[in-house]
Amino acid sequence: MSDVDLAVFLERAPSLAPGVDITSLRLNVEEGFLLSRIDGRTSAATLCDMVNATPEKVAGTLRRLEKMKAVEWLGAEGAALDKAGLFFDESDLNDEERAALTEPGDLKHNERLRILAVERLLANGTYWEVLGVSGRPSTSEIKRAYFKASKEFHPDRYFGKKLGSFGKKLEKIFNGMRKAYEVLANEQLRGAYAKKFPPP
Repeated sequence: MSDVDLAVFLERAPSLAPGVDITSLRLNVEEGFLLSRIDGRTSAATLCDMVNATPEKVAGTLRRLEKMKAVEWLGAEGAALDKAGLFFDESDLNDEERAALTEPGDLKHNERLRILAVERLLANGTYWEVLGVSGRPSTSEIKRAYFKASKEFHPDRYFGKKLGSFGKKLEKIFNGMRKAYEVLANEQLRGAYAKKFPPP
């Protein structure tokens, strides 16, 4: 795993996989201890500090737990992101995404990956996933999630930077998040949407 891949990996937050029976797993002490610290909100980087282990060691242990289907991946913000492709291996990029990742501009590699992943999420995910909410979120929880997510992707945040094709991507993401918020923040619209797309 390269330094860039490891940095992206460490931003992610593992969560216990739904329905996993921990007692049926054959865990070693290291795996069990790490699994006991996983809460769905804590990033892999923070877990390194919690279990006093190197990033490489924690990454290896988490990969083993992933293969056991004991954990699934969340993003740094706590949204259920992995299934929607919010964090993906660079080998999974299509030609257009690969070209965007290498175009000239001021964005860092990780910022580009994140924008590409959220753009993908908008195309394939639900409004719940777009805002990173699950269960039965209140209107205030939806509002907080929207402001947090939209702040990260607001085009003004990147004012003065050379964005290339990412400028349009950021506008598309911001508008998609606003649309998701308009539906989910309205109780009547949220109820109708939940019948069609139940929250995760």
